[in-house]
Parts: sequence; C-alpha cells; structure tokens
Amino acid sequence: MSITWKLARSTPEVWRHLTSERHLPEWLGHARRGGFSTGDTLVVDHGDGYLCTSVVDTLDDDRTLGMTWDFPDEPPSRLLVTVEPVADEQDAEEQCLLHLRHTELDDLTGSYLPGWITHLTYFESSLDTDPLPTQAFWRLYETHHQLTATT
Repeated sequence: MSITWKLARSTPEVWRHLTSERHLPEWLGHARRGGFSTGDTLVVDHGDGYLCTSVVDTLDDDRTLGMTWDFPDEPPSRLLVTVEPVADEQDAEEQCLLHLRHTELDDLTGSYLPGWITHLTYFESSLDTDPLPTQAFWRLYETHHQLTATT
C-alpha cells in the first residue's frame, strides 16, 4: 500500500515534525520507548495500551525513514516514509511530498489504508499547529474507510 501526501511546508520542516517525539502524540500515538535513530526500538502507544513496536533500520539524509511495524495481534510488516521537495515554479510557497509505503500487510491493507489517511490528516493538522482532537480519530477513520472501501 502506498500513499503520497502533498504538504505546504518545506522538506526540512516536514522531516523535523515527522521525527519529533514531541509531536508524535498529535498524529500517531505516545512514544513509550525509543526514538528516531538508526537501531532504535520505538514503542508507540496508539491508545489504551495498544502498543506498536518498530525497529528503525533506515534513516537517510533527513528524507527517508524505514522501520518494522509490529502490533501483537498482527503479522509484522514494514513502513517506509520519504519526504521530497516539490518543484513548482508557478507557486512561490515551499511544498513537499510525503510518500508512505506500508508493505507485507496481506489482507490488512483494507484497514490500514483509511488508517494511514486518517493519521496523515492528523499529521498535516499538527504540522499546521492546529492538532485535531484525538476523540475524533475513529469517526474520521470510519469516513475514510467508507470512501476507500472496494465494492
């Protein structure tokens, strides 16, 4: 599964926000352990003690983050996030693309696609210094799930 998200921010701004433990609760979950350095084991609480354990194995040029993705009730999978500048000569505003690729999901793709769209919506709002309320997450997820469901 792959998603590309266009953001009205510079690549360095997006990268700093993406790898900021301080901002992580505004869009993904609370870091309980680890961080965003190569070799770190990052444990994120996605709510009510539902923990995802990831090992950061790729961290390149402040543009690429690769890591495992492991919830206790799912098979392990892989996450790769890259950030790149957008060259748009007609628009003076800095922009970038965030590419998210989540692989080895098998039959979980249908639930992860609306989940990542929801998380990236929260990420963009957090980046704009106007974080969305966490209690709205599942309503927004359900909307995205209905929009992305195959018939």
